[in-house]
Amino acid sequence: MNFQIKNATELTTIDTQDALAKIFVDGFYPHLKIFSKDKATLRKALHGSFHIEDYFVARDKNQIVGMVSVQKKDEQGMTLNRRQMIKQLGLIKGNLAYFSLNKFMIKKPWPIELEENTLIIGFVSTDESYLRKGVSSQIFKHIFDVNSTHDFVLYTESSNEKALNLYNKLGFKEFLRLPEKHAKRAGFDSYVYMKRSQSTLITK
Repeated sequence: MNFQIKNATELTTIDTQDALAKIFVDGFYPHLKIFSKDKATLRKALHGSFHIEDYFVARDKNQIVGMVSVQKKDEQGMTLNRRQMIKQLGLIKGNLAYFSLNKFMIKKPWPIELEENTLIIGFVSTDESYLRKGVSSQIFKHIFDVNSTHDFVLYTESSNEKALNLYNKLGFKEFLRLPEKHAKRAGFDSYVYMKRSQSTLITK
């Protein structure tokens, strides 16, 4: 199944922020459901948070079915609106979501010094009805084509075997594992850091 791959800035006929929020919630729902089990509420809480220019998306007809963010080393793919999150999720859960997502996903520091030509892959997510149809693979291959002179890094959780298998197939190699301090509560033992290409990474 072939999809149309575009940068999210090229989408003009849909609410791009809502489309990205939907895909994000689908992909990261296991981490988000502690804040609300209602996906529509989570989407509203995240609407407007995405730096659209950082996202490449897959389209099936007029529907966004997958996304991958790409950032330079000092950039972030999202900026959360704390007031909006509190409005949608309530004072306690809104604040908890705001600080947790910033700490563990959006502003999580890299444990290595990245070179200038290295791009960070993040927020890989697919519509739940399009899983195992090659969505992410096609987005990645497009990203590699339009950034052919760059190296790429990403990380995932050690328990995410599907993601690890995909990244290995796409040419990423593990270079570091860092233990998760609260493994039992988090549901995984470590963060797995991977790179694609021969860039030199300097450990801090």
